[in-house]
Amino acid sequence: MTAQPVDELERTIRIENVLGADVRNLQDEDLGDIEDVVLDQEGDIAYVLVGRGGFFGVGQDMVPVRWQDLRAVPDLDAFVLEVDEQAFEQAPAVDRDVFADTDAYAQRRGEIDSFWEEQVQG
Repeated sequence: MTAQPVDELERTIRIENVLGADVRNLQDEDLGDIEDVVLDQEGDIAYVLVGRGGFFGVGQDMVPVRWQDLRAVPDLDAFVLEVDEQAFEQAPAVDRDVFADTDAYAQRRGEIDSFWEEQVQG
């Protein structure tokens, strides 16, 4: 699968190309869909929340994935995360509200970032 790191794209990306996009791994396994975007204090994308599991959106876990770890396919209809499906299943899930609470976010951020630093293959 040809994909370019999102932080190396030489074009802008519209939010409509991000929300709802598939997230797949290098084995072309479906990991989930991007359900939400989390901006940092500078207004840049810090994380995307990938919906995992559930049935028609009900009961889904929200897995925060660092934006920098994603690769974009040329037509921007999917993103690639260089992690196997089993590792993705072990990724920490969060409640969307954790990003609205500064203290809760600070506590979870270390756990989230450490997990992805260990798991991402790229």
